[in-house]
Amino acid sequence: MAQDAQVPPAAAEIQEYPVILDGEVLFEVREGIGSFTPEERAAAIQRRILQVAEDEDIPVESITIKRVGDRDNVSVVQDNRPLVTITKADVGDRLETQEEIAIELAQRIREAITRYRQDRVPQNLLKNTVFAVLTTILTLILAMTYFGQLPPSWFQTQIAYAEFLDWLLARLGLGNV
Repeated sequence: MAQDAQVPPAAAEIQEYPVILDGEVLFEVREGIGSFTPEERAAAIQRRILQVAEDEDIPVESITIKRVGDRDNVSVVQDNRPLVTITKADVGDRLETQEEIAIELAQRIREAITRYRQDRVPQNLLKNTVFAVLTTILTLILAMTYFGQLPPSWFQTQIAYAEFLDWLLARLGLGNV
């Protein structure tokens, strides 16, 4: 009689909760701390990073790493305000140390905050809006041209609009978009 081979049960999948800034995943949280579930911890970290990103008076260079509490944990901090704490459980089986992970996370956070702030500069917002409108118009033109539904005079009108937009951008000091 052949005996059925016992297959060990599949290891429970580790749930990861992303920490996101402006649609970009910075890192995932797998472990909770204290009474925080991993999901609550990720949400709290995300809120703290967003608060720093929205305050342009805070220089990104003030985001550093620091040993905290019982000295078993390393935190990414903004001055003395903790943004994310890396515990031994977070390191798990990785070959990196807590400090190495913290250095990497601090760099990712600084870069993400810099991009977040640059994307919200008024001139960039205006440029992006104009670019989106022009791209939409171009798409419509190409679609209508492809299906042969545009009269020839329509193109002359659009050229006049484009020239007006160029003049307007020049007056606003934005140059070529």
